[in-house]
Amino acid sequence: MQLKNFQINAVNGLLIKSKRLLDIGNKSLILKSPTGSGKTIMIAEFIQRFVQNEINKNKFSFVWFAPRKLHKQSKEKLEKYFKDTKTIKCSFWENLIYKKKISSNEIFFCNWESINSEKKNIREEREGEIFINKFIENTKAEGRRIILIIDEVHHSVGTNNSNTVINIISPALTIEVSATPDRGGDLQETVLLEDVKSEGMIKKQWTINPDSKNIYTKSSFETELVNSSDAEIIKKALDKRNLLLDLYKKNKTNINPLLLIQLPPKPKNEEDRMKDEVKKILKENHNISLDNNKLEVLLSGEPRRELKNLKKFDNEVEVLIFKQSIALGWDCPRAQIIVTLRHWNNVTFSIQVLGRIMRMPQPEVGHYDDEELNTSYVYTNNKSNEIKEDVLELMAPYNGKLIKDASNLNFSSFFSKRFRQTRIKKKIFKPIFFDIASKNKILKKIDRNPSPLERQRLREKSYSSVEVELDQTTESILDLSLNDMQATFNAFLRNLELNEFKDVQSYYPIAQTFYDYFKENLNFNYENQSDYKKIINIICDNSNKIHFERLISEIMSEYKNQIEYKENELVNIKDFQLQKNYVFTNDTEPFNPELKKCAVKGYRFKNLSNLEQKFISFLERSPKVSWWLKNGDSGKNNFAVNYSFNNKEEPFYVDFIVKLKSGKLGLFDTKGGITLESTDAGPKSDGLIKYIKKYKYFGGVIKNENNNYSDAAWKYYIGKGVDIINNENWKSLDL
Repeated sequence: MQLKNFQINAVNGLLIKSKRLLDIGNKSLILKSPTGSGKTIMIAEFIQRFVQNEINKNKFSFVWFAPRKLHKQSKEKLEKYFKDTKTIKCSFWENLIYKKKISSNEIFFCNWESINSEKKNIREEREGEIFINKFIENTKAEGRRIILIIDEVHHSVGTNNSNTVINIISPALTIEVSATPDRGGDLQETVLLEDVKSEGMIKKQWTINPDSKNIYTKSSFETELVNSSDAEIIKKALDKRNLLLDLYKKNKTNINPLLLIQLPPKPKNEEDRMKDEVKKILKENHNISLDNNKLEVLLSGEPRRELKNLKKFDNEVEVLIFKQSIALGWDCPRAQIIVTLRHWNNVTFSIQVLGRIMRMPQPEVGHYDDEELNTSYVYTNNKSNEIKEDVLELMAPYNGKLIKDASNLNFSSFFSKRFRQTRIKKKIFKPIFFDIASKNKILKKIDRNPSPLERQRLREKSYSSVEVELDQTTESILDLSLNDMQATFNAFLRNLELNEFKDVQSYYPIAQTFYDYFKENLNFNYENQSDYKKIINIICDNSNKIHFERLISEIMSEYKNQIEYKENELVNIKDFQLQKNYVFTNDTEPFNPELKKCAVKGYRFKNLSNLEQKFISFLERSPKVSWWLKNGDSGKNNFAVNYSFNNKEEPFYVDFIVKLKSGKLGLFDTKGGITLESTDAGPKSDGLIKYIKKYKYFGGVIKNENNNYSDAAWKYYIGKGVDIINNENWKSLDL
């Protein structure tokens, strides 16, 4: 899979710091990374690159501890990640019990609770059987050092038993992984929450009870919905779920958003009563039940579906009732709303809880054009609510609502639709590959039995993040390690001319297509180690390689044609309406004086220029203005006109929409100083004037000619864009 920049940086940091600590021995390294950042994938990439280093070859075994059932999920993820590498093996206890050791480059996955007790059989030593103590001893006796990885470390260590287990293993290095580590290590690699958000892995923000008034302190909040019934809260949350579903459909994304209803920890009889009440509300008011498969209950004593199926984007389950068990390790990116009801004594919102609804469902796509899809939602009528500092950075605590008169308007608006497809899709690539390979008679051009690759050639051509030093001798391909072969093939893939599709995620479908081609045409099965090496030997042979490189170049030309590759295109929304609801983050400020004519009740501003603030004050004082709206500066949710710049159509997000009491609509964009002299100011003005004339609005680019920003000094431009910096064709704004 494609690693994000912050993940690559974190892996590089882990490699450097692990080497430093291993030179000392018996030290700990912390990976602190937010929920939803791909911690497991970062550790997987670290292990893969670590064992590919010639210095570490066959010298290490790994032990991976995780709480509850998280070790199974981790093993599944890593096996998928290492599928084509073939150099790292993932095992459970039952896979190791007979050989009584952990082999080189093998990861032993273990449930922490199964070993963190002296009474657990896995730690007992009985006659004729070897358990964990001897198990570790045998591994080290073969000259291997152990790296211990403790996932979700805040759930695992700190007790006498846990320290005993770690002492039994006596690892050369311990890597502790958590979003919220509660103890320090010898060194720490930290991933910032803002970096995870900026690369589209998690939502941009989360908000509580949108459309309602909330009172916030530094670490807690109270809501006006405290007097609302559970049925009312659930209805609000389901209304939001249905809105999100419609937005996903409009974005042509087959995602059925999941609503989570969290029950508080209570005695069993109280839990059953609360569960039954919620189920009754869902069934009677919304036709959501276990019977029609729209409801799932993740509580003890309830039948469960496969959780894997719940994660599928188009799964029919709309609501999941759960308790604390979901707060650890459960990954369902279509979950976007969480409900907590009044029965809690205190609700604590932390990254561990909110992380369940903060993941973006398509991290390879990133954030969507509709901002509501980039937001997570919390609904509650609980009296006492605490907010942990680790989620304040992403919190949007303030809500605004558009007035009815503004929400009824329709505009013709534009936005720049991003073309996100920069990686190759196998289902399109493979048939093109097979067709062109056949037409070019590639099998007749290549040597199917080339000379074995040499170590010297491997050293020159191999790809690795860590410098690999190999000796100068020539050896048969069958004697070379899988690490060497994989490194050589990786180098071949990375050197291919893929043009705009040169993305890390493109290499996997290309490699898979090569494997399929050799299997169907030469009966080589890449899952067989010997055949796998032969495939790479044929592809990477110097005399063959040029034929494959030319083949890929021709394939990419046809591939681009078939997917109709294009840059960001300007899309016209002919029936655009202003967004009804707004969320404002912690770093936004209320405008002073109080705004009475703003079309968004509860409006807060962020980074408004002095000129914009002065214009708002002018609009507030005007007897002719009914309402005004400060428009956003990007995205599908905000209003834009089109203009031409450098022979390309672009969206222009006009600063202000103004409605007069006469019913007339005005469009204004404030400019002054550098912004008025910029190269695109004239073209933007031309686009705005053309739009205004077409739809019979009024307005234009606006400036104030007085240092004191007097009301009489506001003027808007009605001339040609090329002359905008001159003092002619500026008309006084009479409001």
